[in-house]
Amino acid sequence: MCAALTAVAAPHEICVRSGGDEFFLIGIGRYSREDEADRTRIFTETLAKLSESSGKPYRISASVGCAVFEDCRQISLDSALREADERMYRNKLSNRRL
Repeated sequence: MCAALTAVAAPHEICVRSGGDEFFLIGIGRYSREDEADRTRIFTETLAKLSESSGKPYRISASVGCAVFEDCRQISLDSALREADERMYRNKLSNRRL
C-alpha cells in the first residue's frame, strides 16, 4: 500500500502508516476539489497495476477517503484526518452496494 502512495505522492507530500492497514498521504499546498477525484483515480490505478504485477494469488485493494480544504489554517490535522476517514467509510459503504 505504501508503495502505491509513494508512487503517486508529490515531492512536498508525505506518506504515513498510522497502524494496521491505515495509511495517509498528507500534503500542504494548493489543491482543488478536482484534485480529490484525480488523485483518488491515479492512486487506485497505481494500486491495481502494483497488485497485478505482484505475483500474488489475490488482489490488493483499498478504500479511499480524500479530503481537500481551501485554507489549511482553518482546520486541524486531526479534523482533516477525521474528515478523510469519514469519506473513506462512506465510499466503502457505497461500493458494497454495487
